[in-house]
Formats: sequence, structure tokens, C-alpha cells
Amino acid sequence: MQQNGGVRFAPVLGGVLCPQCTDEGEGALRLSLGALETMKRLLDGDIRRAHMVRLSGELAAEIDRALSAYILARTERRLKSKEFLDTLRSAR
Repeated sequence: MQQNGGVRFAPVLGGVLCPQCTDEGEGALRLSLGALETMKRLLDGDIRRAHMVRLSGELAAEIDRALSAYILARTERRLKSKEFLDTLRSAR
């Protein structure tokens, strides 16, 4: 699972790859341990408190890339709502 302080995240395969499968993850992304831990905390935590989590810009971007790739892999299309939110973010 760990590889140079991070893990391989394969959206098409459904998540983090074990060390034996790291070469099999076509389109796998490198995910830092910090991003992985943050994603775990958000999944396990109370959604009503998610807005209280403070992320650096780099960590937020890393999680956004991973989740966007995961959503695309699952839905097999780009979500208009995601594109809209990205447009709003870039306008800031």
C-alpha cells in the first residue's frame, strides 16, 4: 500500500491498491498519506462537521483530484455540478 510515503489510488479499481497490485492500477494516482488519512477521517466523521476540517491548498487539490477521478470512474461521465463548482472556484 505505501510507496515512498504515499499510496497508489486506482479510481477504476475502487480505491487504494495493496503493494502487490500497484502495477495493475491503470490510471492510478499517487496519494499522500496525509490525503489518505484526511479522506478516511471525512468518511468516518460526522458530515455536519466536515466544513470544520481545514486543509492546505495542496492537500485540498490532491483530494479533489482523487475524488474527481473516482466519481468519473464510477459514473463514467463528468458531472455538470462538479464542473460548475470548479468554475466558481477558478473565478475567485
